[in-house]
Amino acid sequence: MTKTKTKNQVFHSHYYEKKHLIQFSTKKRSHFFTILLFLSLVTGTSFSQNTITFDDQGHTNNNTLGNPYLITNNGETFKFTVSAGTHKYRNLNPDACPDPGISHMAIETASATTWTIETVSGNEVDLGTIRFDNIYSCYAFEYSLSIQGFQNGISTGAAQTFSTSGFNSVFISNTQFNSVDKIVITCIDLIRLGIDDIVWESAAPSCTDPTVPTITASPTTICSGSSSTLSVSGTLNDATAWHWYTGTCGGTSAGTGSSISVSPTSTTTYYVRGEGGCVTPGSCGAVVVNVNPNTAITVQPAPNTTACSGGPDISLSATGTGTGTITYQWYNSGGILSGYTNSTILITATPANNNTYYCIIGSDCGPDITSDNAIVTVNALDDASFSYSAAAYCADDTDPAPTITGLSGGGFTSGAGLSINAGSGLIDVSASTPGTYTVTYTTTGTCPNSSSVSVTINALDDASFSYSAAAYCAGDIDPTPTITGLSGGGFTSGAGLSINAGSGLID
Repeated sequence: MTKTKTKNQVFHSHYYEKKHLIQFSTKKRSHFFTILLFLSLVTGTSFSQNTITFDDQGHTNNNTLGNPYLITNNGETFKFTVSAGTHKYRNLNPDACPDPGISHMAIETASATTWTIETVSGNEVDLGTIRFDNIYSCYAFEYSLSIQGFQNGISTGAAQTFSTSGFNSVFISNTQFNSVDKIVITCIDLIRLGIDDIVWESAAPSCTDPTVPTITASPTTICSGSSSTLSVSGTLNDATAWHWYTGTCGGTSAGTGSSISVSPTSTTTYYVRGEGGCVTPGSCGAVVVNVNPNTAITVQPAPNTTACSGGPDISLSATGTGTGTITYQWYNSGGILSGYTNSTILITATPANNNTYYCIIGSDCGPDITSDNAIVTVNALDDASFSYSAAAYCADDTDPAPTITGLSGGGFTSGAGLSINAGSGLIDVSASTPGTYTVTYTTTGTCPNSSSVSVTINALDDASFSYSAAAYCAGDIDPTPTITGLSGGGFTSGAGLSINAGSGLID
């Protein structure tokens, strides 16, 4: 072959020896290319790269490889398709250009204009670099290539242009080759363009964070001890579960799932967000569950109320706390007290009203019936009964003491002039001024009481009388006394004197 060739001659005797790199990723339905070599050079980042080469396929020089041609690399199978003709391994026809000694796969047909590389599985890969071999580089001939990525049949962006200037022209892909399942290389004439060292890696799986959820609470207001159902409205996307919290977003766990039942004892804010999988937990949705306290009741006075029979009415007052309408109803051990529906009632102080009184109330929160009680004890008045042996005493009588038939231990009082012992009730008749007196005995028990009796102290009778003479002869007229005191009495004398006991006539 001559050393001087036309452009077409160069194309038809073209031998290239150059290495090329592609980088793919193995995620189905997501297509783009990552420029691994470029990133590694620019940022210093280290990547786990896979490289498709053609010197490890067991071919010998000038082997025809067919069209399409399949090659498996690190678990992913790639299909190489040329628009016309077939593929050939290491076309050794330098056409006066030196053999670069680089393994490659070349195109043997002058009419080929597109070269397609795609994953058989449809998985997406990230393309890094491709090494191209240009046999005509010694004639200063360059291939002007247009390289474009596709994902699910749709272009991932404008084609990237590239010119092969020598045996080792390395194409560095841009970000449009991240996550692609096919690349198409286009040129007006691809005869004997070689390709090698396709660097690729698995595309990172796409990960969609969950939406910020909306929470509903049913009901939003509960009574203490009751429950509310919390439900989330949102999309998990690539998160695995909804996580619920109290306190803060991501605070104290309250459960997982699209709905939970909660029973807070006080007003509480609940938070929820999607977590798990590849997502980064983000913002929470929030809802407040209001908690109204249960109804409580207190009856005053409590726990016991003691009164004495006949005393003032006993007032019982109930205080209810809670939410909503509170109603009152009073009971005793005999049953409901008809008409007693106010918070305060009055109880007559009689022993018959010894009882336990309940106030039962109802409201919007708490049990249907909430009660408290007060024990009312009405004691009978002390028995103050006492008496003297007589209603009247003479000044020379034996001093009388009362007989107490009621509660002992009380005290005695009387009007002025009666000499009486306050503790025992003994009357000193001789020291008392004659007259009629009211003697009162008062007890000192639980319910003091008093009773009274009338006592008369009489002065001694006037027994004055006289005879007309102090001495009489046996022959005198029988004398009769003159009574100047109290008449109606009787006369007595010593033995030997004959005297009429009724009139006092002396015989």
